[in-house]
Amino acid sequence: MLHALSIGLLLLTALMIGWIVFTFVHAWITETGSFWQRTLKAGKDSATIVWAEVVLVAGGLVAVLDKIATLTGDPSLATQIQQYLTPQIVSYVMMGIMCVNVWARLRTLNK
Repeated sequence: MLHALSIGLLLLTALMIGWIVFTFVHAWITETGSFWQRTLKAGKDSATIVWAEVVLVAGGLVAVLDKIATLTGDPSLATQIQQYLTPQIVSYVMMGIMCVNVWARLRTLNK
């Protein structure tokens, strides 16, 4: 039962990543303008949405990384990552993500 739930979450996460990347890339390709204009248009004119999608995709990839490593034949990848990804580093990354999130939200509020 737990194994089936794990596979279900893996598939759901992979579908989420795929959908976000597909919709963003499709919108980005169909838009015109500079790199940043197209990026904002793909994010529905919101830097907050663009940033949220980047964080979702990165988080989803990290969440399924150990399963992908096992499928590719390198089960020790999770151990190698945990060696460098200490709780202190994770907290700094989370603070950085939230700083960008606040900046992006304040930017869209001032429009």
